[in-house]
Amino acid sequence: MLDAIGVSVGVTLDSSLTSREHQALCEIWSGAVREGSADVEISAGVVRESGGAGPLPDVFASDFRDLASKLSSRVTLAAIESQRGRLLMLHACGVASPDGAVVAFVGPSGRGKTTLASSVARAWSYISDETVGIAAAGVVHPYRKPLSVIVADSDTKSQVSPDDLGLLPLPDAMLEIGAIVLLNRQPDGPDEPRLSPVRLVDALVELIPEMSYLPLLERPLQTIATIVDRVGGVQRLNYREAGTVPPLLASLIVEDHADESASDWAVIPFHSLEQPDDRRGAVGAVYRRRVPLDAIASDGAYVLLHDNQVRVIDGIGPFIWDALATGRSLPSLVDYVVEHVGSPASGDATELVSAAVGQLLEAEVLLKE
Repeated sequence: MLDAIGVSVGVTLDSSLTSREHQALCEIWSGAVREGSADVEISAGVVRESGGAGPLPDVFASDFRDLASKLSSRVTLAAIESQRGRLLMLHACGVASPDGAVVAFVGPSGRGKTTLASSVARAWSYISDETVGIAAAGVVHPYRKPLSVIVADSDTKSQVSPDDLGLLPLPDAMLEIGAIVLLNRQPDGPDEPRLSPVRLVDALVELIPEMSYLPLLERPLQTIATIVDRVGGVQRLNYREAGTVPPLLASLIVEDHADESASDWAVIPFHSLEQPDDRRGAVGAVYRRRVPLDAIASDGAYVLLHDNQVRVIDGIGPFIWDALATGRSLPSLVDYVVEHVGSPASGDATELVSAAVGQLLEAEVLLKE
């Protein structure tokens, strides 16, 4: 039985594996073993020859190494699908301090998360090199899967248990998110790693593509923003070599920030009002909001989530959005923007508002009728 971001995954290995291969897979997954009943069941085996009798297992390959890799992917997918709509799931590697504060290092595939985990998890406890699952209250569910690394005397990657890599076990403490860090690994990066704060609007644009099933969460943007407040804001790590990062770990945890918001954000209305359209001067189209899943305001900009796409509108965009609590014609929009922003110092107000509306239509934030 495996513990994968709070999901119990039962894996049944069929008789196609030798006893040595069976033992090897058990050792590879030793860091994630748990007791209890399974939430999800997966069967796995090696198909050494085509045309064999009987049904194929859920996961199969022609050799053991390929099977180990495919099984890791299948367990990950099964766990993520089981937790959709329940956890905020970051594509990240994670480590935990002795008192349970988890640092999530977020980045797309190829950004160096496994290499980083192999280094920092020798100083702090290994949580995952793939997915960090966070509940709304900030509790983190570990996923201590094997790591895909190039072993000595080989040019190919193998699945290796965290124990065999010398990574630290879980601490004797509740795991709670303590920091969210965006990875920026560069071959010509600084000799010493550097941290810099990331404003919430920019962080959301980078974080959301690295989240699984975000639209299924209730109030997804608000959930992210609340967790970002909890950790004192998102940070960016610029570095060159993973081995230089462990000395920075303690500085990533911001203490005593629970009583003050690290991010200046607020919920904004995004549903249309039940009132007649303002078609003032209309000889053409009427514009409306395309209703998002969630919307917040931060640092003078509005952040909107449609499906899995995050869009940021700024400048006069937020005023246009506010105006469209009910459908409006272009002349009505111009009047609203001029009333709330003032006449432009240069240029024609109608042309400027029309251009902004065109950009919002292109971004699929507004609808035109």
